[in-house]
Amino acid sequence: MDSVNININNKLFHKFEVFCEEHGTTPDSEIETFILSILEDDEEITEEYKAKLEGIRKGKFLKISSFAEQFGL
Repeated sequence: MDSVNININNKLFHKFEVFCEEHGTTPDSEIETFILSILEDDEEITEEYKAKLEGIRKGKFLKISSFAEQFGL
């Protein structure tokens, strides 16, 4: 595989390296996956998927103004 050089801020890249290391991957593979995801044609979202999302949005949720008070912390 041919390699390419890109200019990225050193501190930012180091943070990304640490992130990748913690997730068991490499910056190279993550960047490649990101680029491929942009270039590939995404399939349209199906109506079934949209219906599932709508069901989740309308789910039963508790309105919590204070997490500590709600759970006695």
